[in-house]
Amino acid sequence: MPEDITRRDFLATTAGILALGSGLAACDSGGSAMGEDPPVDNNPPQDTDTSVTVSGSIVTIDTTRGQGARLASEGGFLIVRQRSVIVINDGGEFKALSSICTHEGCAVSNFVGGRITCPCHGSAFRSDGSVANGPASAPLNGFSVEVSGSTLRITT
Repeated sequence: MPEDITRRDFLATTAGILALGSGLAACDSGGSAMGEDPPVDNNPPQDTDTSVTVSGSIVTIDTTRGQGARLASEGGFLIVRQRSVIVINDGGEFKALSSICTHEGCAVSNFVGGRITCPCHGSAFRSDGSVANGPASAPLNGFSVEVSGSTLRITT
């Protein structure tokens, strides 16, 4: 004999399922349910922080100021969402990789302990873009980085 379900229990369960579904839909659409992402992760408006500029397929970063200063120390990283690129300082060597996970297209979120991680399904990538653990099976695409003093020029 099935258990009787109260109206309150039914509504609470339904609300939870709907909330979960809308969260998954936001993740599937690239991780943002708020519209277009800002040009740089956690940045002030671009007109007040000119340490990161994007012109066509070229990203230029001044590592001495603004958001660019996040790259000054080993292990530092910066996500330039406008060009879908993560830039990391890997032991003093600057690397630029696609910030889009190859598993299902979510945006990677950080670089910790030498690993770039995707918050959607747990994939992790090494600093060269190769897969450290899945479910992703393909590496992140790499981009060329030219260093001139404290300025990085990345061609995406």
